[in-house]
Amino acid sequence: MSLRSARFLFSCTLLVCSPILCAQLKPDTLHFKPFTWKSEIPAGCPFEQSNLFNAIEFLGLKSGFHYGDTWYPSWASDDKMYSPWTDGNTWRLDGTWEGASSGDIDNAVTGNGVMEGDDPMNLVAYSLGLEKGPAKPYHGRYPCGSLVYNGVWYYGTYCLDPSGGARYGDKVINWPWLGPFVGFRYSMDFGKSWIPCPHTPEKPIFGETGINGYPIRIGSPHFVDFGKNMQHSPDGKAYLVAHGADTADTQWRFWNSSWITGDQIYLIRVTPTIENINDPSKYEYFGGYDLQGNPLWVNDFRKIRPLLEWNNKMGCVTVTYNAPLKKYLMCVTDGGNTCAKMDTYILESDQITGPWKIVTYMKELGEQAYFVNIPSKYISEDGKTFWLLYSGNFAPNWNGMKIIENPPGSHYGLVMQKVRLTIDDGRRMTDVGRRSSVVRPGEIWTDNNGVPINAHGGGLLFDAGKYYWFGEHKVEGKKGNQAWVGVHCYSSEDLYNWKDEGIALKVSDDPASEITAGCVLERPKVLYNKKTGKYVMWFHLELKGQGYKAARSGVAVADRPTGPFTFIESMRPNGEMARDMTLFLDSDGKGYHLYSSEDNATMIISELSNDFLKPSGKFVKILKDRYREAPSICKYKGKYFLITSDCTGWAPNAATVAVAEKIMGPWTEYGNPCNGPESEIKTTFNSQSTYIQPVVGRPGAFIFMADRWNPANAIDGRYIWLPIFWEDGMPAIRWMDQWDLGVFRFDR
Repeated sequence: MSLRSARFLFSCTLLVCSPILCAQLKPDTLHFKPFTWKSEIPAGCPFEQSNLFNAIEFLGLKSGFHYGDTWYPSWASDDKMYSPWTDGNTWRLDGTWEGASSGDIDNAVTGNGVMEGDDPMNLVAYSLGLEKGPAKPYHGRYPCGSLVYNGVWYYGTYCLDPSGGARYGDKVINWPWLGPFVGFRYSMDFGKSWIPCPHTPEKPIFGETGINGYPIRIGSPHFVDFGKNMQHSPDGKAYLVAHGADTADTQWRFWNSSWITGDQIYLIRVTPTIENINDPSKYEYFGGYDLQGNPLWVNDFRKIRPLLEWNNKMGCVTVTYNAPLKKYLMCVTDGGNTCAKMDTYILESDQITGPWKIVTYMKELGEQAYFVNIPSKYISEDGKTFWLLYSGNFAPNWNGMKIIENPPGSHYGLVMQKVRLTIDDGRRMTDVGRRSSVVRPGEIWTDNNGVPINAHGGGLLFDAGKYYWFGEHKVEGKKGNQAWVGVHCYSSEDLYNWKDEGIALKVSDDPASEITAGCVLERPKVLYNKKTGKYVMWFHLELKGQGYKAARSGVAVADRPTGPFTFIESMRPNGEMARDMTLFLDSDGKGYHLYSSEDNATMIISELSNDFLKPSGKFVKILKDRYREAPSICKYKGKYFLITSDCTGWAPNAATVAVAEKIMGPWTEYGNPCNGPESEIKTTFNSQSTYIQPVVGRPGAFIFMADRWNPANAIDGRYIWLPIFWEDGMPAIRWMDQWDLGVFRFDR
């Protein structure tokens, strides 16, 4: 019998069966040849590869029902699994084929369902009834987080806008705007009767608004599946994960934060009781990490931070605790444009707060699988085998895109596929690895090829949506203290993951050239000149074989940020010695060259010409007789902050910060901007400043960049990147073993 005829017979049988027989009916099942789904991790993935598994094997067993969708089962103490459902029809045990539709501004209907059975191939799934609620001022109100705990069923809903078929140019988009999470209704008799939610779409529990597509953080939360009656919760609390976005996004889309697309994952928790579940003051919100890398939980929703970030690839999310493996498994959907082919990936972690590693990235699963979750009831004793539950292929021909069933049996409604975690021996684990979405100061930092980044004494340039990192390319041993290769360039969209763009400025093989191999070429920095359309590089240059006597500045120019840069000339700018240096582009478009001069006794700030290729002739000497080097500068709330170091050769020392109302001064020097134990701050965390980088899209967010030099083996110098916090208007730098951009989400 073909699959198609089997479905038809199944439906016809249900139409004539009695309520008792309906409860005995088996689901639509399918057997097919097992296969391993190829993991295709896209470039820029912020997660390291799991060292346990790197693939999912589909075991050739499919179960399911051609019902409505949105099934998120919660395993209750009575051994049944209770779930929401909507947008379609589902059988009741009395033989009623009842329907629900949540896309109604006045009467959004959501269904209450149950799944019974220990074997997914012989499940019974049916509806317990329907509930109605308004969506206004939004146009849809859908089910999300559902939990049955100690006999109480908590059922959450969230809103969507502007419609299930919104026009965007020549395309139709499905619910492109995620609205707020409203709150929970609850039942004390397993869904027979309900106490309404005390919150409304206009006044939701967390006070968020999604009107006109404004980004939501907790829009469609789902309870972490801790097993039967939450038996594996680490602290008796219920945890919820939700996908969302924020206003700092630099890659916005019309459907940027929708029911199935987003940029971030958020995490909240609450002790599940009737008194607590709808009280926002009883919730704790993941707020990032402390100085030791421990998770922070905050009570102020405004201080919530994302648990994970991957721009435009973090849609609907669920998490299940796999007790045999002692691992959390996270299923995330990248929903494309909301109605095309969709990708699903699985992450794993020992702790719910991470770090998370990627197991597999399943491109075009379904080919349109969504609402993917792992029911804990069907996890095997060894934890490696379980069932993926999802809905599929609701829009098989939208916008001219044909959607097929892949894996076999993927259809609208309730689909369950038996799978197994495995290792694809045809792919080395390191081949599919990616770095984590954190900065780890002092650790080896690798590029997209898995090679340690080689960009010492560097600086960053943000241009056309990307950051470019320019730095000294070092070689092994003491020889690496001279330039034998040139200036290396890397690019990144997120400041975590860097693509090798090659050598932007090569040293010359001409012994007569000022930048011949073996010269000293240090601290390269690049500015983009809007007037000329050129990228201009300045660097500290010492001529080959002359030690540090030359004290010159080199200038190079390119048409593209990645080069190749052409060396123009070297000089002693303004007729003064020039060693350690940086560049600064002010808000008025003027460029400045800051450098140590007069045998490092003085710091000079020199305005650049309109084309940035020469000094303009206007300059000022500051920090006289202070012997400061390694300048790095930023501008915050109208003031200029200059961090420098003492002159102690390669040995680290304490930094100081100077402040001015105008870039040409006067400047007032203050103490060490570093906070922490004296043993650490007296050496600036065993590093020396090189640059301060503003984080684009996050006002007031700056990264302090420094180098941990290793003159005995120059190539093994490490990068110390730390966030700058602002305390009483002054920069404060603290050591953090790891951190992410979430630290910049609120003022400290």
